[in-house]
Amino acid sequence: MQGFHQNKKATWISISLMLLIVLFSLVIMNSASASDAQKSGWFLVQRQAQLGLHQVYLTHDAIKIVNETVGYTVLASGPDWKVVICRPADHLQYVYPSMKAFLNGNMLGIVAENGTAKRTSFEKLGELKVSGLRVQKLRNVNKDEVVWVIPEIGLAPEVVTFANAWFQTYTHQYPYRKVDNFTRTEPVHGPIWTSGTIGETYSGKTAMFDTVSIAKRNFPASEFAYPKNFRTAKTPTEVLIAKNRASNFRQALETLESDYAKSK
Repeated sequence: MQGFHQNKKATWISISLMLLIVLFSLVIMNSASASDAQKSGWFLVQRQAQLGLHQVYLTHDAIKIVNETVGYTVLASGPDWKVVICRPADHLQYVYPSMKAFLNGNMLGIVAENGTAKRTSFEKLGELKVSGLRVQKLRNVNKDEVVWVIPEIGLAPEVVTFANAWFQTYTHQYPYRKVDNFTRTEPVHGPIWTSGTIGETYSGKTAMFDTVSIAKRNFPASEFAYPKNFRTAKTPTEVLIAKNRASNFRQALETLESDYAKSK
């Protein structure tokens, strides 16, 4: 009888251990699933005239911009909306603790008006459909420029504000295209450092920002994870400017700053 009770006790111990192992495994699996949960959004390839091609990952509460030519990545996501500019190849980053800090920081002298178009009025010229999205064509009544925006893409206001600030488009919606009409007696010189050339001339109607492609896509949540164990730079320029392109990049930034100053 004593042996029977001992065997029964051993059996219950074995079952209990098995249940604990199963539960522990489920916890690990659920944690992994949570970290890799799929987020629906949009993947775009967009070109800014002086900053080159960018791969843009969008979800409702996050944005990731990758410039592979230069090697930097920019991340911002809710709920805290910390902005991180990083260079993965060098394990280097610069961190703005909030979206407000980024916008008020006037990074590199080119982020202005808090990334919005508060003092700008737009007149609707028409609209079209792209990848199932409604794209509106607008005219900036204060400047000789036309912009295309995506009003119903399902993004948080912070994502829209950040994109407009980064790409220098300053519209009320997510930017799709921006065409300036340069009518100055002297053409605007904008060094295209991404192609290694200096002194490209802009004159007449020029697409300063454009969308090459756009597609609906699901992303793992880890796609928008902030980098870990990166060194922290003292200024954002340390991250944005690659050593072998420093001279051209600084000239491009000076052009952006100059253009913005003239447009005020």
